[in-house]
Amino acid sequence: MSGAPLVHRLGRLLTRLLLAPGLRDLPGARALYTRFYVLGKTLAEPRERRFLQAQVEPGMVIFDVGANLGFYTLLLADRVGPTGHVHAFEPDPLSCEILKSRAAGRSNIEINQTAVGDHAGTITLYTNRSNRADNRVHPSLGAETAEAVDVPLTTLDEYCIDRNIERIDAVKMDIQGAEVAALEGFRKTIDRLKPRWVLIEFSPEHLRGAGSSPEAFWAILGELGYEPWGFGEGGEAFRIEDTGAFTRRWEGGYTDVWARSRLSPERVL
Repeated sequence: MSGAPLVHRLGRLLTRLLLAPGLRDLPGARALYTRFYVLGKTLAEPRERRFLQAQVEPGMVIFDVGANLGFYTLLLADRVGPTGHVHAFEPDPLSCEILKSRAAGRSNIEINQTAVGDHAGTITLYTNRSNRADNRVHPSLGAETAEAVDVPLTTLDEYCIDRNIERIDAVKMDIQGAEVAALEGFRKTIDRLKPRWVLIEFSPEHLRGAGSSPEAFWAILGELGYEPWGFGEGGEAFRIEDTGAFTRRWEGGYTDVWARSRLSPERVL
């Protein structure tokens, strides 16, 4: 979207201002930040909203991994309705507190303040002073690091065992390069429950920063039985035939990949 860069610049400025230590706890600061965040997501990401509105149906069970303030958590909850369920994962204590407030009273949302990876324990989360949606579990932010805080870490396999989860229809995952580790810790459940699709962020830079690689990203999607699809400028989906060329196209940037299960005939946009 042509206005997206301006929206992002304004968002970074407001995040620095409204979430600065000493200011974030002032009356109205978090509410104002949340309103601008929702407005920014609405303006900058119409393609993602159209995709989810087309693919998500009532009664589905969806994992939102990297929920942030819950823009997509609430959208997904509205789409799945009272017979569906959304499991949201957000490690940042500040963002998760806002998410819980926004989701209050919604019985079809379960919020988990934890990071997700390939093992359980604790991990350091590095928060971004200009973009709270760009928090990372690897120290690659440099001068943009606002805080380093230890947070719980789990695997999605362990989570599903603990909750006796027997159905997952789809997954949305956006965790700044930790996607490969999260999928490694999700292998058993994916093999058992076979989610129809995973809408997952792809950033070569973030993957390398997390100690992984684009090659590992493509490899694990294939091993788990998924075919990678990308999105054109108009939002139309296309099969990614050359992952090397796709990786080169997105060096220094990021995009969404729609990983479709080979077993599930989802609608192609």
